[in-house]
Amino acid sequence: MIRDGSVLVEGDRILEVGSTRRIENLAKSRKARVVDVTGKVLLPGFVDPHMRLPLAHPRLRSFEQNIAGAPVQWDVSERPDSTVKFASPRSLRIAARRWTYLAAAYGSTTIELRSDQGLNIDAELKALRAARALDGDPIEVSTAFGASLPAGMDQAEGVERVLETLERLAGRPGLCSAVEVECGPRSFRESAARAILRRSRQLGYDLRLIVDSGGEGGHAGLSADLETRTAERLEAITEGDIDRLADSRVIALLLPAVAYHQGIPYPPGRRLIDRGAAVALATGFGADASPGFGMPIAISLACREMRWMPEEAIAASTINAAEAIGRADRIGSIEPNKQADITVFDVDDYREIPYFFGVNLCFLTMKQGRIIYRAGAPPALDALSERRSDPSS
Repeated sequence: MIRDGSVLVEGDRILEVGSTRRIENLAKSRKARVVDVTGKVLLPGFVDPHMRLPLAHPRLRSFEQNIAGAPVQWDVSERPDSTVKFASPRSLRIAARRWTYLAAAYGSTTIELRSDQGLNIDAELKALRAARALDGDPIEVSTAFGASLPAGMDQAEGVERVLETLERLAGRPGLCSAVEVECGPRSFRESAARAILRRSRQLGYDLRLIVDSGGEGGHAGLSADLETRTAERLEAITEGDIDRLADSRVIALLLPAVAYHQGIPYPPGRRLIDRGAAVALATGFGADASPGFGMPIAISLACREMRWMPEEAIAASTINAAEAIGRADRIGSIEPNKQADITVFDVDDYREIPYFFGVNLCFLTMKQGRIIYRAGAPPALDALSERRSDPSS
């Protein structure tokens, strides 16, 4: 922590970080524009490494049924792939853009958006194109193809559909950078997940594994075996797999807001840290199935429900989260030569961010040296209105 600190930014990069007195005395500071955030807390911009592409409508009938006591399960008539199938590319971008601007308002400067359109190949490609078009509008967007097994589809057909999608993606470089595979009793079996991940690696994709929380453990060790970048969810992880993750370079990516919304056990975040595993935090947001939005709520839940200290949750939401999407070389921390991705919270102490549960205290968000959100008069929302009125957008 640097008390009474300053950051000197030139263009999209951080030049210097240190005490205000030292920074003010630098030659390059003499003509600099001053953004005064005295009395506030300045952090690296949050990185949310797991957001579902928010294209579908909220599943409100299922939500009401769950309130009435039914188990969490989604009405198939509200499937997201049907929304994508009949929507225009422009309407998809506008629907998703709403959430990227709100992410900036909550302090995020980078997110990873994941497509999961029920293995409808055309819908997957269409959704990924919509996600890719959001990069820089106004935050940095990484894209990933999500492979989970739809209900009623057998393993062989599911693997065939995934591999076909991968081959078509390979002919469209830049459309996505990672492949996420769900493994567990309600999705791909371990042998199928292994085959998909191996082929994904051959094609040059970053690897993610989601361990389905269907009451079984034991699959997280697959991440250590294949050295995926992340192993995710982990509500039912075994003690042996905790040790295997701790001995590997795999990052345990935890989604406490998903656990909260779905009423399932929280991941053993405290045990993972205490055993030496690398951990990162994400919202897991998806408007259709997991509506917990914004990194501050994920940080608060990590502290309250997984017993992380505030500084652990913040590190998991910044530098570790940047590592979880392979971008820690240029984002995730405030240091010279990194991108000027910065968020400012209107608090006296960083511990207030998780303490004020459900309150967004973000004051300012800067992406690559450009202010994209300021509380009270957010330029991002003005830009959104302008873009929607632009027929070329």
